[in-house]
Amino acid sequence: MYTFSNPWLLLLIVVPVLFRRLLPAHRESRIAVRAPWFQRVAELLGENPTVGAVIIKPRRVQRILQVLAWILLVVALAGPQYLEPPVSRIVPTRDLLMLVDLSGSMETEDFTNAEGNTVDRLS
Repeated sequence: MYTFSNPWLLLLIVVPVLFRRLLPAHRESRIAVRAPWFQRVAELLGENPTVGAVIIKPRRVQRILQVLAWILLVVALAGPQYLEPPVSRIVPTRDLLMLVDLSGSMETEDFTNAEGNTVDRLS
C-alpha cells in the first residue's frame, strides 16, 4: 500500500496558484539606448511601440512542464512509501532443555528402579 510520510506537504501544490493570483507581475525599469531612427523602423515593420513593461507569457508546453515539475517535486517532498503488511511466520516448535549432571555425586546408589534394585542417580 502506498502512503506518504508527510502528507500535509501536499498542500504546497496550490502555492504557485496563490502566488500568481495574489502577487503582481514583476516590473523592472532598464536604461535603454535611444535611436533617432527607431520610430521610422517601427513604422516600416508595421509595429506600434508602447511605453511600459512587457510581460512575456510562456508557451503552453512550458507552463505544462512547470506545473508537472512542481507537482513531482512536492510529491517527492511528501515522502512516498510502499508499506507491506508485516510478514509473520508461525512455526510450531517446542522448547526443550536437557541438563545432565556428570559430577561424582551421581555415582551414589540411592534410587530404586522398577524391579526394586538400588541404582545410581545417573541411571
